[in-house]
Amino acid sequence: MATRAANAVLGQNREVTVTWEGLVGDADVGAAVAFPHLPIKTVQVLGTFGGGAPGVTMEGSNDGGTTWATLHADDGGTLVFTAAGMEAIVENPGLIRPDGHTGTGGDIDVIVVCVGDR
Repeated sequence: MATRAANAVLGQNREVTVTWEGLVGDADVGAAVAFPHLPIKTVQVLGTFGGGAPGVTMEGSNDGGTTWATLHADDGGTLVFTAAGMEAIVENPGLIRPDGHTGTGGDIDVIVVCVGDR
C-alpha cells in the first residue's frame, strides 16, 4: 500500500487547503490529517479515473486511525467518487483521509478545504 503525502497550506482567511496527489491504485491511501478545529470541510476530487473499482472514498477516524468509516455528503449519500466532483463533508472526525480505489490506470487528486465556524 502506498500512502500519498498530504500537503496542507494555510490561506489568507485562515482556511486550510489539503491536497493529496496521484492516487493511482487500489492500495493507495492519503496520509491522515487532523483539522477538527476547522469543522466546515468541502472535498473536490479530480483527475483520470481508471477502470474497475470506484475512484476515491473519503474516510474519517476518531480512534487515532485504527478504524476508518466512510464519510457522508450533506444529501446523506456516502462520499464515494467514481468521477470528478465536489461535495460538503457532513462529519467532523478527528482524522480524515482519501482511500483510493482507482482500479487500473487512474491518477486522482483530492483537495479538501477546511474552514472554521461562520
